[in-house]
Amino acid sequence: MKKFLFMFAALVLCIALFTACGSEKTDAKEPERDSAGLEYTLLPDGTYSVSGGSLNSDGIELVIPAEFNGKPVTAVEDFGFRGLWMESVNLPDSIKEIGIGAFSFCPELRSAELPAGLTVIRENAFRGCEDLKEVKLPDSVRLVEKGAFRGCRGLRNLYMPAGLEEIRSGAFADCADIDAVHIGDVAAWCGVKFADASANPLSGADRLYVDGKAVSVLWIGEGVETISPYAFAGCGGIDGVVIPSTLKTVGERAFDGCDGLTQKFWSGTREELNRLEIRDHNGPLAAAILYLYSEERPEKYGLYWYEKDGEVCVWGSVNYVMSPSADSYSVANGVGAEIIIADEYGHMPVKTIMEGAMKEHAELIFVSVGRNVTVIGAKAFYGCNNLREIVLPAGLTEVGNDAFLGCTMLNTVYFCGTQEEWELLVIASGNNNLKKSEIYFYSENEPTDPGFWWHYGEDGRPIVWDN
Repeated sequence: MKKFLFMFAALVLCIALFTACGSEKTDAKEPERDSAGLEYTLLPDGTYSVSGGSLNSDGIELVIPAEFNGKPVTAVEDFGFRGLWMESVNLPDSIKEIGIGAFSFCPELRSAELPAGLTVIRENAFRGCEDLKEVKLPDSVRLVEKGAFRGCRGLRNLYMPAGLEEIRSGAFADCADIDAVHIGDVAAWCGVKFADASANPLSGADRLYVDGKAVSVLWIGEGVETISPYAFAGCGGIDGVVIPSTLKTVGERAFDGCDGLTQKFWSGTREELNRLEIRDHNGPLAAAILYLYSEERPEKYGLYWYEKDGEVCVWGSVNYVMSPSADSYSVANGVGAEIIIADEYGHMPVKTIMEGAMKEHAELIFVSVGRNVTVIGAKAFYGCNNLREIVLPAGLTEVGNDAFLGCTMLNTVYFCGTQEEWELLVIASGNNNLKKSEIYFYSENEPTDPGFWWHYGEDGRPIVWDN
């Protein structure tokens, strides 16, 4: 009996709900149509939503009006323009929301002018618009829902808003040919909530642009404490990242798939670095070579960087070892693109560059050899195929076998002495690259005699006298 009464009550409730729904449907406002065939539906807040209605969309450039019947048009209806054939769409600034599937599978849609007041792009809004080439999301956009641009295979340029808070799964899935993703605020981007890699357009992009410039070294500004999961996953073109001392957490997969990332530049101390938590699946970041910040040229051997004119510069660093006689030091090896070998180390002269000291150091471009060095050992710079310039001291007496073999780019030698002193220098075999270089001789003041002369500029770098 109880079972029968329960079933009867449920049946009565279903009939009541069905009747109420039917009544509500009957009372709903019928869409109104304008002369172009667009349909408008009055919303509870007194504004209108818009849909394609009986619009003849073939090949047109669609411009949606900001008002209808004197009231603002604030939304594009769910599936409102799905599958229509317009080539472009221009939405007024009154639009706050683009509905589910609103412009999905529009085969001829090449451009979409999105409004300044837009806050939400709903699920699958532009899905399958394969001819869509460029999208600029206004800074007002806070949420991009699931699959919003899925399958937009023609998408090449994408401009992302500074105010973005969340992108849901698959929003940019199957958009594998994006050439460039543009962002204006890296700190804000670090805080965006990405559902997964398919939510982040960078996962399919060739390059990241910040403030209109292609990024090779990504600067994460001071003050950022957390990088969201997936924030830079799969991003092409990044080979280095500057990490602020304020950073506490790198989210899971934040740099997953950044296969070109080879260097990380830490802005804080090693102690602060030890407190940084790098979560799972950030292999490229974890494996990248670490450089510590040093405002002044470091005395300790190691990998250090500094900032100059907004660019990352790497300090050349040299490892010195005491000679067997314990009265001088020798150069054992070095790192960096520009290496300056000191006159003294530990209050003793640096006299020798050891055999093979810089062998096959492909990064090396410039070397300044200290004034107390007398011997450059065999194969000291062997295979340094990017070395272009070197400063040699007047007191140098010997260059060992093959010291500059393979230095095919070497073209300039700044010699601190005279031509007579250069001719006294013993250069062993295998050093044709050194011998064939242009030799400049030092002159503190502008010379009056013709010849090849150089001096030190205000920044301490060698400059050729123009005479």
